Amino acid sequence: MIGVLITARMGSSRLPKKHLIEANHKSLLYWLIKRFEFEFEKEIQSQKICLIITTSEKPDNKNFSIATEGTSCQIFQGSDNNIPLRHLQCAKHFNLSHVISVDGDDILCSTQAAREVYGQMMQHSEHTSFSITGLPIGMNLGGYTVAYLEESINNQSNKKLETGWGRIFKNPVTWSKSLGEYDIMGDLRFTLDYEEDATFFCQVINFLKEKIISISDKELITFVEKNNLYKINSSLKEIYWNNYNSEKENEMSKDNKSSND
Repeated sequence: MIGVLITARMGSSRLPKKHLIEANHKSLLYWLIKRFEFEFEKEIQSQKICLIITTSEKPDNKNFSIATEGTSCQIFQGSDNNIPLRHLQCAKHFNLSHVISVDGDDILCSTQAAREVYGQMMQHSEHTSFSITGLPIGMNLGGYTVAYLEESINNQSNKKLETGWGRIFKNPVTWSKSLGEYDIMGDLRFTLDYEEDATFFCQVINFLKEKIISISDKELITFVEKNNLYKINSSLKEIYWNNYNSEKENEMSKDNKSSND
């Protein structure tokens, strides 16, 4: 079975409980789940794919049940601050062969991208990792075999791996496909980190309502551009990338210090 693992946690320092902010009478995370549930309805029914929120073991993360109510999505609680280890724990628990990795902040992540990755995974090729590029930030995704994940996390299970944790993967045999020509550092911003991001997602979902579940990438991006909705949060890109790089450098610095002790 292939798992679509949606990584999220309640304890965001910049926007606490951000995934449970409501748009069109449901949480933002609910709409992310429903988009993937719609795309993979047949595969979920035939038990070829499962949807799982992978969160930390902290008790308040049980509140994600608000977002999963009425869906097929399950919740798995694992490692608190090591995301790839949490993915491995989840994969072992559900006996998964592959992981499609979705950031829970990416509320409108491309289901077309997931479909492309799933198709390649089903071919049982020699690839150990899978990547979609070319879409705006917050819409691309990737994945990997569980065997490769286990090999990569070896000797790193005690580290903090939350920001830029893809650095654990060494010498991957990667399948990659571009679905557009967008710059992830451009003005289009489909990720949830600040209040302006929440406002952006709420406006998009409140306008499109149930159509948000089935809308194509092209239609969605065109809608956002045509209505100038990207202006709501495009000013955050410099702040976002500065914070991202700073947090990643801090983690790597602690890793190096721990290795040298």
